[in-house]
Amino acid sequence: MTFRVYFEHFVYKLCAKMKKVYPLLIMFLSSFSQCADIGVADIDFVYQQLLENHPGVDSEYDPMFRSRLETYYTEAKQKAKMAKRPGAIKNILNDFVDKFDDCHLKISWNSKKSGKCGRHLQLEKFKLTQFQKEAIWITIPTFKPSEEQYGQLQNVLEQVKRLPPQNYVVFDIRGNGGGDSTYSEMILKSFFGKEYVEQKICQEDSNILWRTSNDNVNYLKSVMESFGVGQIDTSFLTLYLEKVDATSEMTNCLEKMINYEQLLAGILFSYNAGSRHWLEEGVHKCAEKNIQSSGSDTKFIIITSEANASCALIFVDSMYLMTPNLVLLGEETSGDTMYTEIRKVPLLTKRGWLVLPIKQRINRKRQSNETYKPDIPFEDINNTEALRAFVREKINAR
Repeated sequence: MTFRVYFEHFVYKLCAKMKKVYPLLIMFLSSFSQCADIGVADIDFVYQQLLENHPGVDSEYDPMFRSRLETYYTEAKQKAKMAKRPGAIKNILNDFVDKFDDCHLKISWNSKKSGKCGRHLQLEKFKLTQFQKEAIWITIPTFKPSEEQYGQLQNVLEQVKRLPPQNYVVFDIRGNGGGDSTYSEMILKSFFGKEYVEQKICQEDSNILWRTSNDNVNYLKSVMESFGVGQIDTSFLTLYLEKVDATSEMTNCLEKMINYEQLLAGILFSYNAGSRHWLEEGVHKCAEKNIQSSGSDTKFIIITSEANASCALIFVDSMYLMTPNLVLLGEETSGDTMYTEIRKVPLLTKRGWLVLPIKQRINRKRQSNETYKPDIPFEDINNTEALRAFVREKINAR
């Protein structure tokens, strides 16, 4: 055979094999394209969720939010058109929400356990120890306790009741990324007294703007159903609360149920009236008499870390309301925006969740993303033994 014959025979065999491979190649490329399309659909989905449910949209208190949303969305779509691999869409989506610089607004991917609001050392147990004579150390790992942690918190509060007055109380909130301010108020009331805490918070509390979308209303209904709200007569609860021990666990639960009932009524009224927002201007009337604190002579130290955000920062805010005898020691905290009360929505691809806030604090003294800088810095924040020795040294030097 001549070289030409050999070459033609080789080309013939190659083409025959390609006929078998070609359909598989087309299927693979089609699957790749569909995967990319679904990823792009997640970008559209996140944009639509923010447009329909975020309190910043058309809020007079954040007039630039909507234009920022439109700009970031347009940029994300343009980047998605040039994306050459499915993983790029994930990065584009992260960048889309990260531009809002809000730790309450994020994508929580199934494969990622930590987020912007929580980093570094994570303490696990609520614990009270006698740090030295007339000084106690209370560990507060979270304001979103598990069932086991809630039992630990109750035990700590019972110990506080039995203790004589202390010269120093150290609150260790390292790694605490927030949760529910109800738990921080329980701690405050155990030291300063229920009436004093409620008066101070009532006098200084900023108003709250809720986004009244269909999805947000349904979410709040589900939360309230978990408390049994709507199934009992809350007018009876109001009378009940006037006659029981205000520090009991049941009372805290019942107070929360009544607040939720009043909250839902206001949000539903605005939503049914066609309004996108409802301004919560406070449920309780502030006490007019000057109530004295039960912890006026105690000096307080809060151990802070970079992971502190959300309700951990609100705890510091509240402590400054309660007493002038407060020192922050440790690292500079994280910051947070005026947006809070998060809920989670699964992405279309089911690869993760959109975490978005549904309410906005109005006229808060601490500005958006303002951090707390420690009065006394301490760099080796994860070294508990060294930290305790340093705090003991500072206390003894006073």
